[in-house]
This record gives sequence, structure tokens and C-alpha cells, in this order.
Amino acid sequence: MSSSRYPVNDTSLRQHVGNVSKAEALAALAVQERQLIDRLTLIRSVHNSLASISSLTDALLLEVFNLVRNSGGVAEEWRVVTYVCRRWRQIAVNTPALWDHVHFRSPHRYWAQEHINRSGSTLLSVRIEYLPWKLDETSEGSSGDDEDSDDDEQPKSACRQWLHDVFGITNGLLSRTKSLVLHLHREPDPPFDLRQLSTQPLYLETLQINCLFDLLLEDDCLFDGQVAPSLRTLILRHVCIPWSAPLFSGLASLSISNVEAGESNSPEAFVGMLSRCQGMEVLHLCQSPAFEPDAVEDGEVQAQEISLPNLRSLTIDGEDSVQVSWLTHYLLVPPTAVIRIGVDLKDVEEEGILRRYSVANHPVKTAILAIKYLQVTVGFNKVTLQGTCVYHSSTSSATKPWTLDLRLCVNSTDMSDSQVLNELGPLLLGSGLEVLVIDYVHSPSEPEAVKMETWTSLFQNIPKLLRLSIRGRDSSGLLEALSMPRSLICPMLTGLHYGCSSPIPVVTRFLETRKGSLLTRLVLDPTSGRSMSKGDVNKMKRLVSDFSFGKSFNPVDEVTWDETQKPVPPVRRPRKSIHPIRRPRQAPPEKCRFAPGS
Repeated sequence: MSSSRYPVNDTSLRQHVGNVSKAEALAALAVQERQLIDRLTLIRSVHNSLASISSLTDALLLEVFNLVRNSGGVAEEWRVVTYVCRRWRQIAVNTPALWDHVHFRSPHRYWAQEHINRSGSTLLSVRIEYLPWKLDETSEGSSGDDEDSDDDEQPKSACRQWLHDVFGITNGLLSRTKSLVLHLHREPDPPFDLRQLSTQPLYLETLQINCLFDLLLEDDCLFDGQVAPSLRTLILRHVCIPWSAPLFSGLASLSISNVEAGESNSPEAFVGMLSRCQGMEVLHLCQSPAFEPDAVEDGEVQAQEISLPNLRSLTIDGEDSVQVSWLTHYLLVPPTAVIRIGVDLKDVEEEGILRRYSVANHPVKTAILAIKYLQVTVGFNKVTLQGTCVYHSSTSSATKPWTLDLRLCVNSTDMSDSQVLNELGPLLLGSGLEVLVIDYVHSPSEPEAVKMETWTSLFQNIPKLLRLSIRGRDSSGLLEALSMPRSLICPMLTGLHYGCSSPIPVVTRFLETRKGSLLTRLVLDPTSGRSMSKGDVNKMKRLVSDFSFGKSFNPVDEVTWDETQKPVPPVRRPRKSIHPIRRPRQAPPEKCRFAPGS
């Protein structure tokens, strides 16, 4: 109620109405804001970059982590996946099997310590890589010319302390280590003390020691002289260790390179080592003298055969051919094993290199008797024999249930082409060789001309030869030998790839001699076609049904029988048209509007 004394106050009423209007506007704004937030949340959930990987199950994520970890490179690179999201990190941290690779790389070890802490009780793969380092690069300039200063002694002491700590940590992990790899790039001062690794490894399967210097290992310097019962793979590089060491026991794979046996470098010790590894499957000896060759040459050692029935791969690459021949002769290798033999003679003059392997029951001779395809590569002071019992061709589907690989490499600067062929003949005697490929990858300035008698002696030892290929050097004596009566030389020959330049009459005489025989294919070098007339080409096509010019021989590219290049058709130029080309008439030039007199 109002009166004249107390009139109505419209100001307060208007203020109240205004406040109510503001509250309603704020409420409406809040509703709009809430709707906007819900809309943005929906958009983010739909277009979230992590939405697809967030839907992956834990088991699938573990498979992804294992693939990333085993993809190669540094084993710690897979940790990047833990930075994607919190869920991924939780799964990785709570899975001890993902942290089983422990990598010590000087001068740090904190990442390795984290892997040890998170690995739990899983079996570990430990890798120690020693690289000398300097604590302060700036101190190098202040050291002056004094090499024995305190600035140089400080990094050495730090290296020694790092090795001592790492070997101490590794010794505590040997009880659950399945693989141990030591990469030692430089010998420290003082030398390594591997006696810290004294714990017997119960689960160790692989041991690898790679050194860039000669490391001396005694019998009891590793694992306190105890035998690792589960050790199957041993890889040694630049290590001096006796054959009587407990490491050489029950091995399935042995690979040694530049390894010496020290005082126990005798055939008896080497044979005793192999006798303790009857289940060996892989044996690789590279530049590692198993014993002194003088003992074998003087007859001091009685021959004793070594049986390795489970051997799948044998590789022997050494400097002394006597030792290589002795090893391959007295090793009883299964016929299905892969054999790779390398002999490096350097500048030593020696005859009968390949004849050493022609003895009956020799592994190389046994392999030669079984192979069907043999490739001989001569060049760069090296002779390489590589063969297999299966050769792939589109015209032949003959297969075998197993394949054989024989590689015999002989390095010598004094072996001539005739000497190689003379020694190759007795090695191929009695074999069922069907395909023979001879490549000369490097021809000297004055190559030796092999006589016809040398080729004849070689072909008489391989009467079942079906296809022959020779590339890289002129060998007219080869065609002269094949021009003899076919009943005497290669009567079953069906194809010849002659990748050399030779006089046309010699090739024609060879085809005329083989007329009516099984010869159906002849491939010549493309350089021969440049000197041949059209009549000569037509004559050869009449003498042999399949005649063509092959590719130019490239030692890098392997040329097979079916990779023949078809004659390139001549480029046809467009004929000139009978009617002359009518050119459109050109309009006369316009006169200049401002020319004088216009």
C-alpha cells in the first residue's frame, strides 16, 4: 500500500526485475556452455588420435611391443612406445618379459639398471659393449705433451671402475642369463679380468666374445672353470683359448675367427674338442689354425676320423691348404651338409691344390659326385667352385628332395688357366655333372690360350654334360675340342652358351660336326654378331634350331640359361609421304597505321 507520505519506490523494483533477467540470461548461457562442452567432448571422442589404439586389447599390445622390440637395432629403442599414452606405459611396465634385454654400453649403465629392476625373474640377454671414453674433452688440451699426466689417468681409472662394476653386476645375473655377448673394442689398462664372472650359468645358451684385439682366456678364467650345461652356441673372435677349455663341451654351433689355441695347438687336442661335441650342427673355422700343419706333414699324427652325424653346415676358411685338406678329409660329414671351403695361398707356389680333394671318400669329392650344376669363377687371383644338385630352369622341372651347396675358393697369384682345368678334371671324374658354367671375371692383359688337349682332358671326365657355358675370355680351343667326334667328347650336349668372341669358321665347323646330334641350342656373345654377315647367321640357324645372341657378360649379374636377349628389331623410320606437305598460307603483314603516306 502506498500513501502520500510513503510513495511506491519503483527503483528497487526495477533493480529486482533486472537481477532476475540477468540470472535467467546466465542460466541460459550456462546451458549453452554445457551443451557446447558436451559437443566438444563428443567431437574429441570421435576424432581422437588415440581412439584407435586405445581400443586394442592388452594381449594385442604385448604382441606389438614384442615385434617392435625384436625388429632389430638397439634393444632399448622399443621404449618409445611407452611415451604414447599412460595405458601403454602401464602395460609395458607391468610386463617383466619386455625388459629381458640388458645392454651395458660405456660409460653409462642406468638404462641397463632399469631393465634389471623391471625384468623380475625372467631369463635375461646381457650385452656388454666396452668403448673407451674421456671424462672431460676440454682437459685434453691442457694435458700438454705429457701422456702420463693426471688428466689421462682419470679416464683410465673411470674405465676400470666401470668394467669392475659391470662385471660385478653381470656375475650376479648369470644364474638367470640365457645369452651373454661381450663386445670389447679396445684392451683397457690393466687388461680385462674375466674371473669376476665366476658364477656357474645354469641357463646360458649363447656366449659370444668379439674383440678387436687378441684376448687371452685360460681354462678357468670364465665361470670358475665350470661347465655351462645348457651352452649350445659359442662365437669367438680374436681370442686365444686352449681346446681343452670347458666351454668346448656339448656345443651345437661353434664359430671361431682368428682364434688360436696357444700351447695346446695340436691335432689331438682339436680332435678331442670335437669328440666332446658329437651333436654339433654348425662348424665355422675362419683364419683359425686348429693345429700346426708341420705335425701332419711330418706324419707325427695318426689319422683319426671325426664323426659329426648331425652336421648341417661346414665352413673352413684358412691360410694353410694342408690343414684345410686334413680337416675336410677326416671329418665324416653327412652328404646333405652344406660345405664351404676357402684356401688362401697368397704368393705361395703350390701345385695340386684341387687334387687334394680328389681322394675317395673326401667330403668335397663326395659332394662333387652328387652335384648336377657347377659354376667355376676365375679371376682376381681366385678360383671359386660353387655347385648344387638342383638347378632351376624353365625347360626342366627335375627336382631333388634336398639341395647341396659346395663352395671351394682357392686364392693364388700363380695358378694359370691350364693348371685350373688340369686339376679340375680329376675332381670331376665320375660325377653326374649336367651343367657346367665357367666365368672369367677378370682377364689379364695377355690371357693364356688354353690348348685343345686341356679341354679334351676335362670333357672326358664329364660324359653326362648336357649344357656348357663359358664367358669372359676367348677360348677357341674349347670349340676345337668339341669339334672332335661327338662319340668321344660330350655326346649328350644339348646347349652351348659361348660368351666369347671367336672366328666364325671355328663356330661353323663346330656346328657342322654336331649336325644330327642332340645339340639344339647355341647362344653367342653379342660382339660376335657384329662381324657376322646375314648369310652366316642364316647358315647357323639351319644347323641349330635355337640360335640367338645372349647378353653382354657382366660379372656382377648372374646370367642363367633362360636369360637370352632376343634380337632387337631395327628402328623403322617413318616413310616420306608422296604428297607434299601443304603449308597454310600466311596472311600478309599489316601496314603500320602511322606509316608515312598512309
